Amino acid sequence: MPLADIQSKIPLEMRNGWSTGMPRITPTGVVFGGASPDTYWNYSTDVKGRRDFFGFTIDFLDALLKEQSVKMLFQEITDTGGNIGVDIYIAPNANIGDVLDSEQMSFLLRNKISIGVEYFP
Repeated sequence: MPLADIQSKIPLEMRNGWSTGMPRITPTGVVFGGASPDTYWNYSTDVKGRRDFFGFTIDFLDALLKEQSVKMLFQEITDTGGNIGVDIYIAPNANIGDVLDSEQMSFLLRNKISIGVEYFP
């Protein structure tokens, strides 16, 4: 699926991305060589004032999936073998933690969304 098709259906400003076959280039412009094997779309936001990073993620996704164009896009991507993933990057200056509860896991499973967490001490 071309990157422009994805961007046209998601009401968020893309941070970076590429389409299958595009030259492999980092967001800072460094050329890797070769072509991208897949399409990638990325959005990023800083969250302030909330320590429940799983809760925020579910609230964010739930609001996003209320947009019919996004819901249909996610369905099309997963039905054709693609992946929808959310990565949470944590760079805390305080003790922080959260629990992904069974209701939140069910939401992710129902919508075929994977989740990753990366901690930056």
